[in-house]
Amino acid sequence: MVGVATAAGASVLWGMGNVATHAVLGTGISVAAFTLIEIGTSIVFLAIVARILRVPWLSIRRHARIGALGILEPGLTYLVMNWGLAHTSVVHASLIGATEPLLIALLAWVLIRSPLPRRLFLPMGTALIGTVLVVTTNADASGAHWLGDAAVALGFVFASLYAVGSARSEEHTSELQSHSDLICRLLLE
Repeated sequence: MVGVATAAGASVLWGMGNVATHAVLGTGISVAAFTLIEIGTSIVFLAIVARILRVPWLSIRRHARIGALGILEPGLTYLVMNWGLAHTSVVHASLIGATEPLLIALLAWVLIRSPLPRRLFLPMGTALIGTVLVVTTNADASGAHWLGDAAVALGFVFASLYAVGSARSEEHTSELQSHSDLICRLLLE
């Protein structure tokens, strides 16, 4: 039950973040400036929490490969997705975002040969077709632009590549995972 509540809470926060991002970008702030503020604030917050918890700083050399994944997410993911959010509706961005698990599964299957049971092809294909139909059917009425939708989709491709790459990278992941777990426990307790 805790897992379901946590997942629901994360979804609500993610949705609120999309709405807030769309609203802020609607004020005229540049996408690049907003993205720098967004990522910079996260880095400062996590650094403060890490210091409070006395988490030792990780070696850049030892973790360079894993750290390079940060170019995909948050780097390119946030930049491209924020640009897309500025040019589409929040509803479209959220619907497109619902396909991220599908993208992760497909990319993992293609790139790292992760098993993908055949019984999932039909529901995954149905979900993808449904999302495309809903997003393209009401595009004019919602004020969304296809280029914004495409940018949001590309942002989720970058996020999915990050997920596959981080799952693939087993180098020192247990140490990194323990640090992430500490930070999450602090925030949830």
